[in-house]
Amino acid sequence: MNVLIIGQGIAGSCLAWELKRRGADFTIADRPIAETASRVAAGLVNPLTGRAFRPGWRQEECLSAAEAFYPETERELGGSWWQKTPIFRELETEDQLEVWQERQTAPESCAYAGPLFPWPEHWEGRGKAAYTR
Repeated sequence: MNVLIIGQGIAGSCLAWELKRRGADFTIADRPIAETASRVAAGLVNPLTGRAFRPGWRQEECLSAAEAFYPETERELGGSWWQKTPIFRELETEDQLEVWQERQTAPESCAYAGPLFPWPEHWEGRGKAAYTR
């Protein structure tokens, strides 16, 4: 099988690694752009995305695959890039606050939508804050 991978960001690199492990032939075409999503992303996986704070498409399946894939590549490559870290969310408007409260009880998102808390006094922010789990 000959595969052409366009872009060597996180997704292209993971695909290349999996194809290599399966013995497939592939070529990667990538442009040297400094500001790409893979280079400036806050993380590899974000369980609640967008303004509606919804779980990503096929979230459980993707998280399960990531939890197997990344630690395995860390062992094989001698690196460290998979840590479960809460993501801080600023909820500036009443609409965002209401959506977050809905996500705390919705079956598809309650495992990820953490508790609300007021802004710490020494931080400059508005409204409420929350962390994803």
